[in-house]
Amino acid sequence: MDYLSEKIEYLHENMDSLIKLIIQDIKIDINLTIRNGVRKAVEQGIASDVNKDIKEKVKQGMMKDIREKIRESVMQDIKQEINQEIKRGVLEAVKEEIKREILQEIKPDINGEMNKIINHMFST
Repeated sequence: MDYLSEKIEYLHENMDSLIKLIIQDIKIDINLTIRNGVRKAVEQGIASDVNKDIKEKVKQGMMKDIREKIRESVMQDIKQEINQEIKRGVLEAVKEEIKREILQEIKPDINGEMNKIINHMFST
């Protein structure tokens, strides 16, 4: 279980870096989404006909939708990353435990064989 604890601690230590990378990706996605939205509005002739108050309300509505979608996506990504790290940690811990069990099972056999060889060498 120490190995799993180390993996979880590692995940917590590196969570800030992961979150910074995700936030950077989100900023890029937001900028692209806003640009695409503005371009579409201009192409449709809506932007030139809409007054400042309506533009702000549209922008706020778009941003709210964008933020919600991004938040859901980020939360899903973070959950997947955490689950993958936990699975890796658990898998490694299980592997180590199985190795220890196998060594414990084999050790008496190896010791017995070594004793037979030593006894045979001294008896001849």
